[in-house]
Amino acid sequence: MKILAFDTTSFGLSVALLNNEKIIPDPSLEPSRIPLSHDSPGLERAPHRKRIMHTLTERSAERGQENRGLVGIMGSSNDGSGIIVKSLISESGKQSEFLIPEIEKILRAQKIWYQDLALIATTNGPGSFTGTRIGLTTARTIKAAINLPLILVNSCEAIAFKYRKKSGKIFVVLDASNDEFFCAGFLAENEKLIQIMKPCLAREDELPKILPQENFFLCGTKNGDVVAADLIGVLAYEKFKNGEISQNLDPLYLRMPRISERKK
Repeated sequence: MKILAFDTTSFGLSVALLNNEKIIPDPSLEPSRIPLSHDSPGLERAPHRKRIMHTLTERSAERGQENRGLVGIMGSSNDGSGIIVKSLISESGKQSEFLIPEIEKILRAQKIWYQDLALIATTNGPGSFTGTRIGLTTARTIKAAINLPLILVNSCEAIAFKYRKKSGKIFVVLDASNDEFFCAGFLAENEKLIQIMKPCLAREDELPKILPQENFFLCGTKNGDVVAADLIGVLAYEKFKNGEISQNLDPLYLRMPRISERKK
C-alpha cells in the first residue's frame, strides 16, 4: 500500500511516500545524516508559564531568521521506522511552484505513478493561508483525477502525533507570526490521541489562560517541531485502517489573509 503525504502549511514544503508504513526514499537526493526529531523536556508546570512564553517567543524569532529566503534539501535519516526523505523548500511563496514537481520526481524515482497510490494525506491547517490552499487544492485534484481516498489531518495533530507515546495531556503551540500562535490540546493514551481542545488562534498574552493549570507536555515551536509529511502519512494510515475517510475537505482557516486596502 503506497501512501503519498505532503504538507504546505508551515515554513516549507514536505513530501513523503510511504509503503506499508515505511518511507520510500528518493534516490535522486544526496543523503545527509541529520536528526529529524529530538527528545524534549518533560512535563511543563503551570508556574513556569512565563518562562515558557519567553522561550516560545525566542524560538519564533530564531525560526523566522533561519527560514527567510532559504531553498534547501533535507536528506535521509533512519529513525527506526524506515528511511525518511523530505524536501525542505523554505523560500516564501514557493509551494505552488515546487509541490507537483517534487511529488512527481519521487514517483518517477520509484517507477510508479499516481494510479499506483492507495491513499493521499495532507494537512488542512491551521497554518499559512496560501500554503493551506495550495496543499488542499493539489490533494483534491489528485483525488478527483484517480478517485483516491483522501485523509486530512490538522497541523497541530500531526505534531502531537510525534509524541503519542507519552501519557497525559499534550498541548501544541505553533508560531503563527504577528505575535499570534496556533494552539490545540490532546490527551495521549496507549499511543492514541484524543483531541481535548480544538485548534484556535491566540495572542501571546492569551496563552496563560489557554494552557491548563495542571502538568502537561508542551510541544511545537518550543521544541523546533515542524509539520512533517512522514508523520502525516503514518497518522493518516492509522485513520484509514480504522475506517476513517475525510468527508469534509474544507480548509481550517483560523485567520484570514491580511490584504492591504488600496488607497483611493
